[in-house]
Amino acid sequence: MPLAPEMLIAFAVTALAVVAGAGVDVVSKRIPNLITFPAMLILVAVHTAFSGLAGLTDALYGLGGGLLFFLIPYFFRALGGGDVKLLAAVGAGLGPSALVTVVLFTSIAGGAQVIIWLAARLLT
Repeated sequence: MPLAPEMLIAFAVTALAVVAGAGVDVVSKRIPNLITFPAMLILVAVHTAFSGLAGLTDALYGLGGGLLFFLIPYFFRALGGGDVKLLAAVGAGLGPSALVTVVLFTSIAGGAQVIIWLAARLLT
C-alpha cells in the first residue's frame, strides 16, 4: 500500500533532519538549531496543511512528547539540548503514536554506543 503524500513528506523531512543532525553531532558534538527548528516548523506545517486541525494537534502532541521524553536526561546532563530538540522534531514528524518506539530504539542504540565506547576505552 503506497504512503499518503503527507506521510511521505513527513518521513523525508524527518529522515533528512535526523541524518543531518547525526552527521553534525558526530563532527562537532552538537546539533544546531538551524537543523532542529526548521524541521519542527516544516513538519507541523505539513501535517496541518494535509490534515487540518487534527494534523496540527497530532504534530504538536508529538513535538511536546519528544521534548518531555528527553527533558529529564537533559536535566541530568546525560543528553544535550540539541538531542532533545531533534527528538521533538522527530515527534512532530512521526506523531505521538510512534514516539514510544522511537525512544525505545534510540535508548537501545545509545546504550550500545556507551558499552562500545567503554569497552574501547578499557582496551586502550
